[in-house]
Amino acid sequence: MSKFLSYEDRLIISQRIQENASFGAIAKELGKDRTTIAKEIRKYSYDKKSGRPGYPYNPCKYRNSCKAKKICGANGCTHQSAYKCSLCSECTFHCPDFEEDICSVKRKPPYVCNGCRALPRCTLLKRIYDPADAHEMAHKTISESRTGILSNESDIARINKLITPLVKNGQSLHQIYTEHVDELMCSEKTLYNYVDAQLFEIRNIDLPRKVKYRPRYKQPEFKVDRGCRLGRSYSDFQKFLEK
Repeated sequence: MSKFLSYEDRLIISQRIQENASFGAIAKELGKDRTTIAKEIRKYSYDKKSGRPGYPYNPCKYRNSCKAKKICGANGCTHQSAYKCSLCSECTFHCPDFEEDICSVKRKPPYVCNGCRALPRCTLLKRIYDPADAHEMAHKTISESRTGILSNESDIARINKLITPLVKNGQSLHQIYTEHVDELMCSEKTLYNYVDAQLFEIRNIDLPRKVKYRPRYKQPEFKVDRGCRLGRSYSDFQKFLEK
């Protein structure tokens, strides 16, 4: 079985998201780990600025009650929404009272708007998972290096913000991983590796159980000093015969 998701797998993920299935249920159906599904959705989804029929994209918190007019100062505005600036897609660029309304759906699993019932009538910034776009983006990243830390700085900062206060409060990494597996989007082993690499504010000394473990014995590698080969190559041998 391939460790990479196929296009058919991504079609199933998209369909199950619309059915509001959990990461665990999707992972069980595809034979993958739930963190794989969470990473797939968070990594390959994208923001989409769109409104609804008759209403443009408008993420303002006061869009439903706003009655402001001619905020942009264009007295000769020819927009059909000139009588009410909240119906104009450009009102947020000029209004001094603009406050962005961020939907809470994107803050919790599945982190996208695909299965939201309010999607057809929503005018906020949307987070969309499209299987075709996701497959294309994933295909471009397959050829990248697989060595070193695979998370970017924003992912490290997000995980650090989540686990650091919990560890300092006395919780173990295992307990944190069990309760926040969908938010962490990485394996438990990866968390320990990141702590070893000192990528978080916490250190191994903050993990009472881990400091009791003895470091694993690693057999030393035998390396040949290349300096011993100087003057002993085949070309050097031929030169010796010519003398």
